[in-house]
Amino acid sequence: RMLAGELALLLSDDSWYVRSLATEMLLELGPRGSSDSQPVLVKALHSLDSEVRRTSAITLGKHGEVASHHAAALCTRMLANRPGVKSDDPDADLSEKIEVKTACMWALGQLDPESVVPLIHNLDDGLFHRNTEYRLAATEALTRLGPKAVALRKDQLGTMESNDRDDRVREAAARALKHIFG
Repeated sequence: RMLAGELALLLSDDSWYVRSLATEMLLELGPRGSSDSQPVLVKALHSLDSEVRRTSAITLGKHGEVASHHAAALCTRMLANRPGVKSDDPDADLSEKIEVKTACMWALGQLDPESVVPLIHNLDDGLFHRNTEYRLAATEALTRLGPKAVALRKDQLGTMESNDRDDRVREAAARALKHIFG
């Protein structure tokens, strides 16, 4: 019980190296320490350090179904602006770093479909995104979430299967659609 609390302190350390070691340790703890570490991980999704945010999302995904009640927190992080970034420039890109968005998307695919399907519209962000890895993560997340999730996004997946510029994304969309069309 003590460990997760100590790691929580380390996650906000001034040193990026200490923060990264702390997130790696949470990753190593895995689901064993999940009841204690999940609140720490959810808080870490808002860290100013993008590597801490990315690793926290991955760790929640590795907890699998026991982390399902944190699906909304993952969606929020994926779609929100980067923490601590402000600008008066209307053209500035304040959106979350793509590595963090992709980690959140992957994690959502690892959770209980019943907790993610009501939030499925949040996955749309990745379906036609310009970043290939993020599109692939979104498509694979839908596949892992199963037939109900795929059926809710069959039109988008059909478009991706036909028109995506990346072979891997087209193949992933085809695999997803096999869930409902056999």
